[in-house]
Amino acid sequence: RSDVAPLSSSRCRLRSATRSSITNSRSPVPEAPVTPGWELERSLWLKGCRTVIGVDEAGRGCLAGPVFAAAVVLPGNARGCYRDSKQLSPEQREELALQLKREALAAAVGQASAREIDRLGILAATHLAAERALQLLPFDLRGTGLVTDYLRLQHPGPVLAVPRADARSLQTAAASILAKPSRDRFLAELDRRWPGYGFARHKGYGTRQHLLALDELGVCPEHRRSFAPVRHRLKVTASGVQCSRDKRDQLRPEAAGQY
Repeated sequence: RSDVAPLSSSRCRLRSATRSSITNSRSPVPEAPVTPGWELERSLWLKGCRTVIGVDEAGRGCLAGPVFAAAVVLPGNARGCYRDSKQLSPEQREELALQLKREALAAAVGQASAREIDRLGILAATHLAAERALQLLPFDLRGTGLVTDYLRLQHPGPVLAVPRADARSLQTAAASILAKPSRDRFLAELDRRWPGYGFARHKGYGTRQHLLALDELGVCPEHRRSFAPVRHRLKVTASGVQCSRDKRDQLRPEAAGQY
């Protein structure tokens, strides 16, 4: 599932310019500034990109749930209020996500499921989530550039994939703020569907509480079976699988037969 944030009418003024020869950019970048700015985007504007998009992900290292990615285009007069989402409290992220949806010229969120992560691998699934977000933006991607947090995406325009881009680029920081609360809300819903694992608290990360719940309840359909802590806890005998299933069903009787 994917969703598009409410957009300003000024998005209609976004224009793209097709380039006959476009390559990914891997130019050196300066040290991260104290606050994110426009320096990385400016380097792509100078290459001829009319529109530069910030992209970031959330949930790559989790043991359960989808990986999310967001793509954001801000107006050129946006200044300094967005930060790397990891530096913000949940309340600050939610407040800024609402502001972002009002301010952004374009913004979209995509995701790749736990099953897709197991089938493709986490890196390819993260790319898939980002591509889904980009495809939801309301303009032609040809002639656009990307600034990403070290995601070397396939794209018709230049891609500036640098470490800690969410600390350097205002738009990538904004994308991180949009991606993480979207995923947090999804994990809160998973917590209601699969109680006992603590998804609302740890958001699928491999905390002690989560690992203990896996030992007690076994693996649910939202767990990433290709990740070692989950894979090692998978029961290899039919009786072991049934045991885990029975324990889960004691907590969630309506889930019987869905595993």
